[in-house]
Amino acid sequence: MLGYLRHVAELSIDSADENALRALVEGAVPDLADEAVLFVMASDGLLRRAARARNNGEPPRHDPDLQEDAPIPRDSPHAAMVATRVGTLAYLEEGEGMPVLFTGQPLETEDSRNASIRAVAIPIMRDREAVGAFYLCSDGKRHYRTTDLELLLALGSGVSIALENNRLRREARDARRAKGDFLSVMSHELRTPLTAVVGYADLLEAGIPGPVNEGQAGHLVRIKDSAWELLELIDGILAYARYEGEEPELKVEVVRPSDLVDDAVRVFKGSLREKGLELEIEMGADLPSCRTDREQASRILIHLLSNAHKFTDKGVVRVSVRHDPGHVVFSVKDTGSGIPQRDMEHIFEPFWQGQKADTRTAGGTGMGLSLAKRLTDLLSGDLTVESRHGQGTTVRLALPREGPHPSFP
Repeated sequence: MLGYLRHVAELSIDSADENALRALVEGAVPDLADEAVLFVMASDGLLRRAARARNNGEPPRHDPDLQEDAPIPRDSPHAAMVATRVGTLAYLEEGEGMPVLFTGQPLETEDSRNASIRAVAIPIMRDREAVGAFYLCSDGKRHYRTTDLELLLALGSGVSIALENNRLRREARDARRAKGDFLSVMSHELRTPLTAVVGYADLLEAGIPGPVNEGQAGHLVRIKDSAWELLELIDGILAYARYEGEEPELKVEVVRPSDLVDDAVRVFKGSLREKGLELEIEMGADLPSCRTDREQASRILIHLLSNAHKFTDKGVVRVSVRHDPGHVVFSVKDTGSGIPQRDMEHIFEPFWQGQKADTRTAGGTGMGLSLAKRLTDLLSGDLTVESRHGQGTTVRLALPREGPHPSFP
Protein backbone atom coordinates (compact mmCIF):
# COMPACT_ATOMS: atom_id res chain seq x y z
CA MET A 1 0.00 0.00 0.00
CA LEU A 2 2.86 2.38 0.76
CA GLY A 3 4.27 1.64 -2.68
CA TYR A 4 0.95 2.62 -4.26
CA LEU A 5 0.81 5.87 -2.30
CA ARG A 6 4.27 6.69 -3.62
CA HIS A 7 2.99 5.89 -7.12
CA VAL A 8 0.07 8.31 -6.60
CA ALA A 9 2.39 11.06 -5.38
CA GLU A 10 4.59 10.68 -8.47
CA LEU A 11 1.70 10.81 -10.94
CA SER A 12 0.83 14.06 -12.68
CA ILE A 13 -2.93 13.53 -12.29
CA ASP A 14 -5.33 15.64 -14.27
CA SER A 15 -9.01 14.84 -13.76
CA ALA A 16 -9.57 15.77 -17.41
CA ASP A 17 -6.85 13.39 -18.62
CA GLU A 18 -8.17 9.85 -19.18
CA ASN A 19 -4.68 8.38 -19.51
CA ALA A 20 -3.61 9.84 -16.15
CA LEU A 21 -6.74 8.52 -14.41
CA ARG A 22 -6.20 5.11 -15.99
CA ALA A 23 -2.64 5.09 -14.66
CA LEU A 24 -4.03 5.90 -11.21
CA VAL A 25 -6.30 2.87 -11.11
CA GLU A 26 -3.89 0.55 -12.92
CA GLY A 27 -1.36 1.18 -10.17
CA ALA A 28 -3.75 -0.50 -7.69
CA VAL A 29 -3.88 -3.75 -9.72
CA PRO A 30 -2.89 -6.42 -8.80
CA ASP A 31 -1.19 -5.46 -5.50
CA LEU A 32 -4.27 -3.89 -3.86
CA ALA A 33 -7.14 -5.32 -5.90
CA ASP A 34 -8.10 -7.53 -8.80
CA GLU A 35 -10.26 -4.75 -10.15
CA ALA A 36 -10.05 -1.04 -9.41
CA VAL A 37 -12.57 1.55 -10.59
CA LEU A 38 -12.56 5.31 -10.12
CA PHE A 39 -16.11 6.69 -9.97
CA VAL A 40 -16.93 10.39 -10.38
CA MET A 41 -20.18 12.06 -9.36
CA ALA A 42 -21.64 13.83 -12.39
CA SER A 43 -23.71 17.02 -12.31
CA ASP A 44 -26.88 14.94 -12.83
CA GLY A 45 -26.28 13.06 -9.55
CA LEU A 46 -25.26 9.83 -11.27
CA LEU A 47 -22.03 8.03 -10.46
CA ARG A 48 -20.03 7.39 -13.61
CA ARG A 49 -16.91 5.32 -14.19
CA ALA A 50 -13.97 7.59 -15.04
CA ALA A 51 -11.34 4.84 -15.23
CA ARG A 52 -11.01 1.13 -14.48
CA ALA A 53 -8.38 -1.60 -14.47
CA ARG A 54 -8.66 -5.39 -14.15
CA ASN A 55 -6.17 -8.08 -13.25
CA ASN A 56 -5.31 -10.03 -16.42
CA GLY A 57 -8.38 -8.54 -18.09
CA GLU A 58 -10.75 -10.85 -16.18
CA PRO A 59 -13.86 -9.46 -14.43
CA PRO A 60 -14.15 -10.21 -10.70
CA ARG A 61 -16.26 -13.21 -9.86
CA HIS A 62 -18.05 -11.49 -6.99
CA ASP A 63 -19.23 -8.25 -8.60
CA PRO A 64 -20.99 -8.71 -11.94
CA ASP A 65 -22.36 -5.16 -11.64
CA LEU A 66 -18.90 -3.84 -12.45
CA GLN A 67 -19.16 -5.41 -15.89
CA GLU A 68 -21.83 -2.86 -16.78
CA ASP A 69 -20.86 0.63 -17.90
CA ALA A 70 -24.20 2.25 -17.11
CA PRO A 71 -24.09 5.06 -14.53
CA ILE A 72 -25.12 4.27 -10.96
CA PRO A 73 -28.23 6.16 -9.73
CA ARG A 74 -28.10 8.09 -6.47
CA ASP A 75 -30.50 5.73 -4.63
CA SER A 76 -28.49 2.62 -5.60
CA PRO A 77 -27.24 0.32 -2.81
CA HIS A 78 -23.94 -0.12 -4.67
CA ALA A 79 -21.04 0.36 -2.25
CA ALA A 80 -19.45 3.09 -4.44
CA MET A 81 -22.66 5.16 -4.38
CA VAL A 82 -23.15 4.56 -0.66
CA ALA A 83 -19.61 5.72 0.09
CA THR A 84 -20.10 8.82 -2.09
CA ARG A 85 -23.54 9.61 -0.68
CA VAL A 86 -22.52 9.22 2.97
CA GLY A 87 -18.91 10.39 2.71
CA THR A 88 -17.27 7.48 4.47
CA LEU A 89 -15.73 4.14 3.54
CA ALA A 90 -18.20 1.36 2.69
CA TYR A 91 -17.31 -2.32 2.35
CA LEU A 92 -18.90 -5.61 1.30
CA GLU A 93 -18.32 -8.67 3.49
CA GLU A 94 -18.03 -12.12 1.95
CA GLY A 95 -21.46 -13.62 1.51
CA GLU A 96 -23.31 -10.36 2.25
CA GLY A 97 -25.13 -8.31 -0.34
CA MET A 98 -25.46 -4.93 1.37
CA PRO A 99 -22.54 -2.58 2.07
CA VAL A 100 -21.42 -1.82 5.61
CA LEU A 101 -20.31 1.67 6.63
CA PHE A 102 -16.95 2.01 8.35
CA THR A 103 -17.41 4.08 11.52
CA GLY A 104 -13.81 4.02 12.72
CA GLN A 105 -14.93 2.57 16.06
CA PRO A 106 -13.26 -0.56 17.50
CA LEU A 107 -15.00 -3.78 16.44
CA GLU A 108 -16.68 -5.63 19.28
CA THR A 109 -16.05 -9.31 18.53
CA GLU A 110 -13.22 -11.43 17.25
CA ASP A 111 -15.41 -12.64 14.38
CA SER A 112 -16.15 -9.09 13.24
CA ARG A 113 -12.46 -8.18 13.45
CA ASN A 114 -11.59 -11.16 11.26
CA ALA A 115 -14.44 -10.70 8.78
CA SER A 116 -13.53 -11.28 5.14
CA ILE A 117 -14.15 -8.27 2.95
CA ARG A 118 -14.42 -8.71 -0.81
CA ALA A 119 -14.84 -5.07 -1.93
CA VAL A 120 -14.15 -1.63 -0.53
CA ALA A 121 -15.44 1.77 -1.72
CA ILE A 122 -13.40 4.74 -0.52
CA PRO A 123 -14.90 8.23 -0.94
CA ILE A 124 -12.97 10.85 -2.95
CA MET A 125 -13.32 14.13 -1.07
CA ARG A 126 -13.18 17.76 -2.16
CA ASP A 127 -13.81 20.53 0.36
CA ARG A 128 -15.29 18.00 2.82
CA GLU A 129 -17.74 16.78 0.19
CA ALA A 130 -17.57 13.41 -1.56
CA VAL A 131 -17.28 13.83 -5.32
CA GLY A 132 -16.64 10.21 -6.23
CA ALA A 133 -15.33 6.89 -4.98
CA PHE A 134 -12.35 4.61 -5.46
CA TYR A 135 -13.63 1.02 -5.64
CA LEU A 136 -11.35 -1.95 -4.95
CA CYS A 137 -12.60 -5.49 -5.47
CA SER A 138 -11.04 -8.94 -5.03
CA ASP A 139 -11.74 -12.03 -7.12
CA GLY A 140 -12.34 -14.39 -4.22
CA LYS A 141 -8.80 -15.73 -3.85
CA ARG A 142 -7.86 -13.01 -1.37
CA HIS A 143 -9.76 -10.72 0.93
CA TYR A 144 -9.37 -7.53 2.92
CA ARG A 145 -9.59 -7.57 6.70
CA THR A 146 -11.29 -5.07 8.92
CA THR A 147 -7.85 -4.23 10.26
CA ASP A 148 -7.00 -2.95 6.75
CA LEU A 149 -9.80 -0.39 6.68
CA GLU A 150 -7.90 2.43 8.39
CA LEU A 151 -5.04 2.05 5.91
CA LEU A 152 -7.46 1.89 2.99
CA LEU A 153 -9.15 5.08 4.22
CA ALA A 154 -5.73 6.75 4.40
CA LEU A 155 -5.08 5.55 0.85
CA GLY A 156 -8.29 7.20 -0.27
CA SER A 157 -7.22 10.43 1.41
CA GLY A 158 -3.95 10.30 -0.51
CA VAL A 159 -5.80 9.85 -3.80
CA SER A 160 -8.19 12.70 -2.91
CA ILE A 161 -5.31 15.04 -2.09
CA ALA A 162 -3.46 14.14 -5.28
CA LEU A 163 -6.54 14.79 -7.43
CA GLU A 164 -7.35 18.05 -5.62
CA ASN A 165 -3.78 19.37 -5.79
CA ASN A 166 -3.61 18.72 -9.50
CA ARG A 167 -7.01 20.34 -10.04
CA LEU A 168 -5.82 23.46 -8.20
CA ARG A 169 -2.56 23.50 -10.17
CA ARG A 170 -4.48 23.20 -13.43
CA GLU A 171 -6.86 26.01 -12.48
CA ALA A 172 -3.96 28.23 -11.41
CA ARG A 173 -2.14 27.48 -14.67
CA ASP A 174 -5.26 28.21 -16.71
CA ALA A 175 -5.91 31.45 -14.81
CA ARG A 176 -2.30 32.55 -15.31
CA ARG A 177 -2.49 31.77 -19.01
CA ALA A 178 -5.82 33.61 -19.35
CA LYS A 179 -4.37 36.67 -17.62
CA GLY A 180 -1.31 36.54 -19.85
CA ASP A 181 -3.46 36.20 -22.97
CA PHE A 182 -5.63 39.15 -21.91
CA LEU A 183 -2.63 41.39 -21.24
CA SER A 184 -1.01 40.32 -24.49
CA VAL A 185 -4.11 41.02 -26.60
CA MET A 186 -4.84 44.36 -24.94
CA SER A 187 -1.23 45.46 -25.20
CA HIS A 188 -1.16 44.56 -28.88
CA GLU A 189 -4.38 46.48 -29.53
CA LEU A 190 -2.96 49.54 -27.75
CA ARG A 191 0.41 49.30 -29.46
CA THR A 192 -1.02 49.31 -32.99
CA PRO A 193 -2.64 52.80 -32.91
CA LEU A 194 0.27 54.23 -30.91
CA THR A 195 2.71 53.08 -33.56
CA ALA A 196 0.54 54.86 -36.14
CA VAL A 197 0.63 58.04 -34.00
CA VAL A 198 4.43 57.99 -33.97
CA GLY A 199 4.58 57.31 -37.70
CA TYR A 200 2.28 60.21 -38.62
CA ALA A 201 4.13 62.50 -36.21
CA ASP A 202 7.37 61.62 -38.04
CA LEU A 203 5.73 62.49 -41.38
CA LEU A 204 4.49 65.82 -40.04
CA GLU A 205 7.88 66.63 -38.48
CA ALA A 206 9.60 65.89 -41.81
CA GLY A 207 7.26 68.38 -43.51
CA ILE A 208 5.92 65.86 -46.01
CA PRO A 209 2.25 66.98 -45.81
CA GLY A 210 3.35 70.60 -45.70
CA PRO A 211 5.63 73.06 -43.90
CA VAL A 212 5.70 73.01 -40.08
CA ASN A 213 6.42 76.10 -38.03
CA GLU A 214 8.59 76.18 -34.91
CA GLY A 215 5.69 76.00 -32.47
CA GLN A 216 4.12 73.02 -34.26
CA ALA A 217 7.47 71.24 -34.35
CA GLY A 218 7.73 71.57 -30.57
CA HIS A 219 4.28 70.07 -30.11
CA LEU A 220 5.18 67.18 -32.42
CA VAL A 221 8.25 66.42 -30.32
CA ARG A 222 6.07 66.24 -27.21
CA ILE A 223 3.57 64.00 -29.02
CA LYS A 224 6.35 61.62 -30.07
CA ASP A 225 7.95 61.59 -26.61
CA SER A 226 4.61 60.76 -24.97
CA ALA A 227 3.86 58.08 -27.55
CA TRP A 228 7.26 56.45 -27.07
CA GLU A 229 6.74 56.51 -23.30
CA LEU A 230 3.40 54.75 -23.73
CA LEU A 231 4.98 52.22 -26.08
CA GLU A 232 7.64 51.46 -23.45
CA LEU A 233 4.90 50.90 -20.87
CA ILE A 234 3.09 48.56 -23.25
CA ASP A 235 6.31 46.65 -23.97
CA GLY A 236 6.70 46.15 -20.22
CA ILE A 237 3.17 44.77 -19.94
CA LEU A 238 3.80 42.47 -22.92
CA ALA A 239 6.97 41.19 -21.29
CA TYR A 240 5.08 40.60 -18.05
CA ALA A 241 2.34 38.71 -19.91
CA ARG A 242 4.94 36.63 -21.73
CA TYR A 243 6.64 35.45 -18.55
CA GLU A 244 3.44 35.05 -16.56
CA GLY A 245 2.35 32.38 -19.02
CA GLU A 246 4.22 29.23 -19.94
CA GLU A 247 7.96 29.40 -19.43
CA PRO A 248 9.80 29.85 -22.73
CA GLU A 249 11.63 26.86 -24.12
CA LEU A 250 15.35 27.42 -23.76
CA LYS A 251 17.66 27.23 -26.77
CA VAL A 252 20.97 26.51 -25.08
CA GLU A 253 24.09 27.13 -27.15
CA VAL A 254 27.72 28.13 -26.66
CA VAL A 255 27.81 31.93 -26.38
CA ARG A 256 30.68 34.39 -26.05
CA PRO A 257 30.16 36.98 -23.27
CA SER A 258 31.13 39.75 -25.69
CA ASP A 259 28.20 38.80 -27.94
CA LEU A 260 25.74 39.20 -25.06
CA VAL A 261 27.18 42.60 -24.20
CA ASP A 262 27.03 43.68 -27.85
CA ASP A 263 23.38 42.60 -28.08
CA ALA A 264 22.41 44.73 -25.08
CA VAL A 265 24.61 47.76 -25.73
CA ARG A 266 23.37 48.02 -29.32
CA VAL A 267 19.88 48.79 -28.00
CA PHE A 268 20.90 51.62 -25.65
CA LYS A 269 24.06 53.13 -27.12
CA GLY A 270 22.17 55.88 -28.95
CA SER A 271 19.76 56.79 -26.13
CA LEU A 272 22.62 56.90 -23.58
CA ARG A 273 24.50 59.29 -25.83
CA GLU A 274 21.43 61.50 -26.32
CA LYS A 275 20.99 61.72 -22.55
CA GLY A 276 24.61 62.79 -22.14
CA LEU A 277 25.70 59.62 -20.33
CA GLU A 278 29.09 58.06 -20.89
CA LEU A 279 29.16 54.34 -21.66
CA GLU A 280 32.17 52.31 -20.55
CA ILE A 281 32.75 48.63 -21.38
CA GLU A 282 35.36 46.55 -19.58
CA MET A 283 35.92 42.97 -20.78
CA GLY A 284 38.12 40.75 -18.62
CA ALA A 285 41.06 38.86 -20.05
CA ASP A 286 40.66 35.29 -21.35
CA LEU A 287 36.91 35.24 -20.88
CA PRO A 288 35.51 31.73 -21.44
CA SER A 289 32.36 31.05 -23.40
CA CYS A 290 29.30 29.77 -21.56
CA ARG A 291 26.35 27.55 -22.43
CA THR A 292 23.12 29.53 -22.17
CA ASP A 293 20.15 30.85 -24.11
CA ARG A 294 21.50 33.87 -25.97
CA GLU A 295 18.16 35.61 -26.41
CA GLN A 296 17.11 35.31 -22.77
CA ALA A 297 20.55 36.24 -21.42
CA SER A 298 20.63 39.31 -23.68
CA ARG A 299 17.19 40.30 -22.44
CA ILE A 300 18.47 40.28 -18.85
CA LEU A 301 21.28 42.68 -19.74
CA ILE A 302 18.85 44.86 -21.70
CA HIS A 303 16.61 45.16 -18.62
CA LEU A 304 19.62 46.09 -16.48
CA LEU A 305 20.82 48.72 -18.96
CA SER A 306 17.28 50.08 -19.25
CA ASN A 307 17.17 50.65 -15.49
CA ALA A 308 20.61 52.27 -15.51
CA HIS A 309 19.56 54.58 -18.36
CA LYS A 310 16.24 55.45 -16.73
CA PHE A 311 17.53 56.32 -13.26
CA THR A 312 20.84 58.01 -14.20
CA ASP A 313 20.69 61.69 -15.14
CA LYS A 314 24.44 62.33 -15.44
CA GLY A 315 27.71 60.44 -15.21
CA VAL A 316 28.66 56.98 -16.37
CA VAL A 317 27.08 53.62 -17.08
CA ARG A 318 29.74 50.92 -16.92
CA VAL A 319 29.33 47.36 -18.22
CA SER A 320 32.05 44.92 -17.14
CA VAL A 321 32.57 41.17 -17.49
CA ARG A 322 34.80 38.80 -15.53
CA HIS A 323 34.74 35.10 -14.71
CA ASP A 324 35.32 32.67 -11.89
CA PRO A 325 35.74 28.86 -12.03
CA GLY A 326 32.02 28.20 -12.50
CA HIS A 327 30.44 31.41 -13.77
CA VAL A 328 30.69 34.32 -16.16
CA VAL A 329 29.81 37.47 -14.19
CA PHE A 330 28.33 40.59 -15.86
CA SER A 331 28.12 43.88 -13.95
CA VAL A 332 26.10 46.97 -14.84
CA LYS A 333 27.09 49.96 -12.69
CA ASP A 334 25.58 53.44 -12.86
CA THR A 335 25.98 56.79 -11.10
CA GLY A 336 22.26 57.32 -10.71
CA SER A 337 19.98 58.03 -7.77
CA GLY A 338 20.53 54.68 -6.10
CA ILE A 339 18.10 52.75 -3.88
CA PRO A 340 17.49 53.43 -0.17
CA GLN A 341 18.41 50.51 2.05
CA ARG A 342 14.84 50.22 3.34
CA ASP A 343 13.62 49.49 -0.18
CA MET A 344 16.13 46.81 -1.13
CA GLU A 345 13.83 43.95 -0.11
CA HIS A 346 11.26 45.08 -2.70
CA ILE A 347 13.48 45.52 -5.75
CA PHE A 348 12.45 42.26 -7.46
CA GLU A 349 8.72 42.83 -6.98
CA PRO A 350 6.79 43.52 -10.22
CA PHE A 351 5.63 47.09 -10.90
CA TRP A 352 7.76 48.48 -8.07
CA GLN A 353 9.96 51.52 -8.55
CA GLY A 354 10.58 52.74 -5.02
CA GLN A 355 7.85 55.34 -5.43
CA LYS A 356 4.08 55.31 -5.38
CA ALA A 357 2.52 54.97 -8.81
CA ASP A 358 1.03 58.49 -8.68
CA THR A 359 4.28 60.19 -7.57
CA ARG A 360 6.85 58.50 -9.81
CA THR A 361 9.33 60.75 -11.52
CA ALA A 362 10.72 57.99 -13.76
CA GLY A 363 8.75 56.33 -16.50
CA GLY A 364 8.30 52.64 -17.18
CA THR A 365 6.33 49.86 -15.55
CA GLY A 366 8.77 48.95 -12.80
CA MET A 367 9.13 45.45 -14.32
CA GLY A 368 12.83 45.61 -15.28
CA LEU A 369 14.44 43.91 -12.28
CA SER A 370 11.47 41.60 -11.76
CA LEU A 371 11.69 40.24 -15.31
CA ALA A 372 15.50 40.10 -15.11
CA LYS A 373 15.21 37.98 -11.95
CA ARG A 374 12.73 35.58 -13.55
CA LEU A 375 14.94 35.07 -16.57
CA THR A 376 18.02 34.68 -14.37
CA ASP A 377 16.30 31.91 -12.41
CA LEU A 378 15.28 30.28 -15.70
CA LEU A 379 18.96 30.22 -16.74
CA SER A 380 20.05 28.90 -13.29
CA GLY A 381 21.96 32.12 -12.68
CA ASP A 382 22.24 34.55 -9.80
CA LEU A 383 21.25 38.22 -9.75
CA THR A 384 22.47 40.53 -6.96
CA VAL A 385 22.06 44.26 -6.41
CA GLU A 386 24.26 46.65 -4.45
CA SER A 387 23.11 50.23 -4.07
CA ARG A 388 23.37 53.28 -1.85
CA HIS A 389 20.92 56.13 -2.03
CA GLY A 390 22.41 58.98 -4.07
CA GLN A 391 25.54 57.00 -4.99
CA GLY A 392 24.41 54.72 -7.80
CA THR A 393 23.66 51.04 -8.24
CA THR A 394 25.59 47.94 -9.29
CA VAL A 395 23.76 44.86 -10.54
CA ARG A 396 25.68 41.61 -11.05
CA LEU A 397 24.50 38.74 -13.20
CA ALA A 398 26.31 35.41 -12.75
CA LEU A 399 25.55 32.79 -15.42
CA PRO A 400 26.81 29.20 -15.01
CA ARG A 401 29.43 28.32 -17.59
CA GLU A 402 28.02 24.80 -18.03
CA GLY A 403 24.50 25.98 -18.75
CA PRO A 404 21.13 25.85 -16.95
CA HIS A 405 20.55 22.91 -14.63
CA PRO A 406 17.24 21.19 -13.79
CA SER A 407 15.28 22.64 -10.90
CA PHE A 408 12.02 22.05 -9.09
CA PRO A 409 9.01 23.77 -10.71
